[in-house]
Amino acid sequence: MKRRTKKLVVLGMVVAMMASSTLCVSAAGLRDIFDAKYYADSYADLKAAFGENEEALYDHFITYGLKENRQMSPIIDVQAYRAAYPDLEAAFGDNWDAYVEHFFNYGANEGRTGGILFNPLEYAAAYPDIAAAFGTDIRAITEHYLTYGIAEGRTAGVTVKETASGSSSSGGSGSSSGSSSAPGTPSTPSTPNTPSTPGTPNTPSTPGTPSTPSTPVDPGVSGNDPVDPGVSGNDPV
Repeated sequence: MKRRTKKLVVLGMVVAMMASSTLCVSAAGLRDIFDAKYYADSYADLKAAFGENEEALYDHFITYGLKENRQMSPIIDVQAYRAAYPDLEAAFGDNWDAYVEHFFNYGANEGRTGGILFNPLEYAAAYPDIAAAFGTDIRAITEHYLTYGIAEGRTAGVTVKETASGSSSSGGSGSSSGSSSAPGTPSTPSTPNTPSTPGTPNTPSTPGTPSTPSTPVDPGVSGNDPVDPGVSGNDPV
């Protein structure tokens, strides 16, 4: 009897660990989509101050970049996504992670394109190999774009967006441009990469199970704390 009880306890622990791992993998937040190279290459002042130091760049984005409306990912402009949908702002407030999670779980399939720099459904529709491999698995499609699509010159679903400085930027990372200035002052972002002729598509990996929208993201889930409005945005981290 004791041995049986012990086995059941061990089995329960294994199941709990597997469930926890699945939740961690399926979760998405600002840190998951933050692209240090993209962020640095888009702003000459940040490139000059931090190079490609991911920790320093992410800290700058959380402390100053969010309130300066700086773009940190080729996938979504999270500030614009929030501003485009009052229902989400009312639900999530300053929980920035919740906006990212909402896009992947519901927003893309609901056709919410406000603030979106990359539309995974348009991307899959344009490339039959992607659609065949991943179906409507938004995360898997997005991962393919970041891992292979940009390098292969796949531009379907990519949105070109005007930045605060008046120059355009796209989903792909480019080279830095403009003169260096103190971090906190937006500079001219990089010129978008010119798409090259796509090569032979990489054989997509086995797609995961598509996310099934159900209950909306819980706005009570803890996210990043709001940026202190009293902190100056013009001081480097």
